[in-house]
Amino acid sequence: MTSTALSPFVAAVGDYTDAGWTGVLPLPAEAKFPPPRGFTGPQGAWPDADQLAAWTEAMPDGNVALRLPDTVLGIDVDAYGTKLGAETLAAHEARWGALPATWRTTNREDGVSAIRYYRIPAGLSWPSWLGGKDDGVEIIRTGHRYAVVPPSIHPEGRPYRWVTPDGRDADRVPSPEELAELPDAWVTGLTGGQAERAQATTADVERFLAGLPAGEPDGDVRRILGGYLDGLTDGDTSRHGAMLAVTWELAVAGATGAQGVPSALAEAEAAFVDARTADGGSRREAVREWDRGLSGAVSHLIENAVPVLEPFDVPADLLAALDAHLDRRRRGSRPADVLVQDTASADPFGDRLITRRGLAKLPEPEPLISDTIDRRTVALLAGYHGTGKSFVALAWGACVATGTPWMGRPVRKGRVLYIVGEGAHGIDGRLDAWEQANGVEIPDEDFVTYPAATQLADPGVREAILRHLDRHPYDLIIVDTVARSTVGLDENSARDMGLFIDAAEQLKRATDGGTVLLVHHTGKDKATVRGSSALEAAMDTVYTTEGDPLNMKLRRTKRKDGPMEDQLHLRLTEVGRSAVLQSLDVEVQRKTTDSDLDVRAFVALGTAFGDRVFTKAEAVTVLTDEEQAALSRASAYRVITRLGFAAVLHSVDGANARTVRFVLNRDAARKLGFPDARPFAPEPTDGGPFDLSDV
Repeated sequence: MTSTALSPFVAAVGDYTDAGWTGVLPLPAEAKFPPPRGFTGPQGAWPDADQLAAWTEAMPDGNVALRLPDTVLGIDVDAYGTKLGAETLAAHEARWGALPATWRTTNREDGVSAIRYYRIPAGLSWPSWLGGKDDGVEIIRTGHRYAVVPPSIHPEGRPYRWVTPDGRDADRVPSPEELAELPDAWVTGLTGGQAERAQATTADVERFLAGLPAGEPDGDVRRILGGYLDGLTDGDTSRHGAMLAVTWELAVAGATGAQGVPSALAEAEAAFVDARTADGGSRREAVREWDRGLSGAVSHLIENAVPVLEPFDVPADLLAALDAHLDRRRRGSRPADVLVQDTASADPFGDRLITRRGLAKLPEPEPLISDTIDRRTVALLAGYHGTGKSFVALAWGACVATGTPWMGRPVRKGRVLYIVGEGAHGIDGRLDAWEQANGVEIPDEDFVTYPAATQLADPGVREAILRHLDRHPYDLIIVDTVARSTVGLDENSARDMGLFIDAAEQLKRATDGGTVLLVHHTGKDKATVRGSSALEAAMDTVYTTEGDPLNMKLRRTKRKDGPMEDQLHLRLTEVGRSAVLQSLDVEVQRKTTDSDLDVRAFVALGTAFGDRVFTKAEAVTVLTDEEQAALSRASAYRVITRLGFAAVLHSVDGANARTVRFVLNRDAARKLGFPDARPFAPEPTDGGPFDLSDV
């Protein structure tokens, strides 16, 4: 297998496709999540050659994920720490027989923790866990998860590797045909021979709903909907069960000609999502849960070939008899007071209490930007006019959208929504400057802008945003600025700012693990956050900016969880049409990212050689020159390798030539956002190396 710790995805994608694996996906560098959208799960697409080429160009340093075909299954055993994978595996081997040796991937040395890959018959319904969810063994399959595979690097720094059936570390990728076959006893034990039900796609559901009779719900539909809404206050299990029941009953009612099912489904969905959110759950996950339930109902109808019938009238005497029968059923089984007790919690406050041991199960703070701001928080960035607060917010957003380290600090890649209340027209120039300075192009789908102020405390505006967030996930929402988003509110009023704070919290919960960043002003003293102290008091993290563009100070003044002390000295440096932040701290400057080095190297090579051919040795000479890129020899060789993988360096003689010669590929460099670097003086015409002493 091609080996490089610098660019796992670009180095390995060919090895996997050549071996017959079709589900090769990129992940952020040294990370296990997130995969590209739309390529995982039961309805995920399979990448073609053009898509792989685009990923190779956009994420050469990414980790490698493998979505398994429907003829391969992975048994993922976790046997480290307190994980119970070894015991669970042994118990099932005692029951169904020992598993045969097969190819596996791992990043650990305990000899047990690994993903074991087996060939399986297609078309069966497989579970997601061996035993229970907490038993340490997960089943990886086409519709559930993916495998992180070599040459990826674990977030803790350990390399992934392939291990052969006889226990040796492998230097190649196996083909699916080389995997051992899962024994029949295991196939039967895991599936019971049950065939996999074809899940209705989003298009299937949309076609089904489009064919239903519209209009106001008729008596049958109102009865189904009313019964569901009345019983929605049951516990969590009943909520899910009631959701499955109402989606099935309404789908059948619609298919048999009942009128008004689409509007009833919409009302039932809204009630279900609100109930789940009131329980403290995620709106996005509640919407997904509903969509899965409705998809399952439609799947049953499709599987059983139930067509959508034309509406028809049911005789009034039959409807009256049915109403009387249902009413007797509702009243006959239990007294009315018991029904009331069952449909509403007797202690809604107590239902949400957490025990001492339960506190230990709460999620630990996870960084969005390491040592800076965390996920699942609302943060405040405040500064006086002209102190660069919007430049900081924009840099944080660009780094999250691309996964680019900020000031040497690792960043979790995700989608960004930037709500621009002030100066929307200047954002493009600032992002151009950031892309040029960092050598990274911000993907359109990962950084989106709303070019107007939004009044978050307005229920109608807030609900519109929440509906958008239900189906469009973001990891960071930036509201710039608080003043423009609280028009009509008194920012000195604790009550008014409490309404705004609650709205920001609702946005945070809707992101399902994301972060909301509020950009605000400081007062006339240029240090105190302007307005009611209730705003700052409610924040998880607070940063302030001080100074001027040539000598800025970014300081953290509050952090609920973790160390509070954090202070950076920054300046704005002109780049292109705008400017970017640059650290004045020597330690931060030493943490220059690979992309910074790549841009610096390209500028040095472009300045020295222009469009002429040069050797690898000549490139190293330029890159290590103190007046040019000033890299170490090791860094120079790494940069040359990266630029080669990114197609910025084009080999004119082929890989097998005794002397490797390159020419700069300016088209590839332009796509990466590199500046157009050319010699300062006329190029020599004798074909020899450019004389740096002449510059």
